[in-house]
Amino acid sequence: MTAVLELSGVSRVYRNGRGLKNTSLSMSEGEIVGLLGANGSGKTTLMKIACGLTRPDTGEACVMGESVKDAPEKALAFVGALIETPALYPFMSGRDNLLFASDYLGIRGKKAAMDALEKVGLIDFAKDKVKSYSLGMKQRLGLAMAFIGGKKLLLMDEPTNGLDIESAAGIKESIKAMCSETGAAAIVSSHLASEIERLATRIIILHDGMILKDVSISEVIKDGRTLEDYYLAVRRGEAV
Repeated sequence: MTAVLELSGVSRVYRNGRGLKNTSLSMSEGEIVGLLGANGSGKTTLMKIACGLTRPDTGEACVMGESVKDAPEKALAFVGALIETPALYPFMSGRDNLLFASDYLGIRGKKAAMDALEKVGLIDFAKDKVKSYSLGMKQRLGLAMAFIGGKKLLLMDEPTNGLDIESAAGIKESIKAMCSETGAAAIVSSHLASEIERLATRIIILHDGMILKDVSISEVIKDGRTLEDYYLAVRRGEAV
């Protein structure tokens, strides 16, 4: 089976020494990978390489078997991203924002837009102007934009940042449902271990541009241990 995302020996090091160093990973359909690490650990660089915003110095990134470097149009057609706050047109409706985005992507017709709104729980607000949306609703609309057209790889950088408890829970449930129902894979970064613990099926801990741990969430939280406890133990170099 073709991996949704494959990184092979990927490195991208900036002048300050930060970035990603000789990183390899493979993601399968339906996986939700949670990225944890301090600022500068390589989380954002990994996502930028996966969506073609940054080219690696060495190594190869492929999405659904297509090279992000050599066949970007093919590879990135499978990728959707929500990077913190989405860029939306406030005086357009939620539906029209999605239709505008889908038209830009070459996706014709209203069905894809309405399906995406349904999946994120905004179908009843489709005709409302985005300026009337709460922050949580705007994040859901951004998630719908990332998913429109049946993307296979979703990249979510701090998707619940600044949201209240109910809105954050709604975003997490939408991501879970999309991956479960469609087979899409997702990478989600957060500074909050508790957020990742409730969402991810797999955890990757990055430090200084390298993967310290790549482990299933079931292994992390066995025997009542929390993800925060596990992360701190890994960073202290303790056996886990």
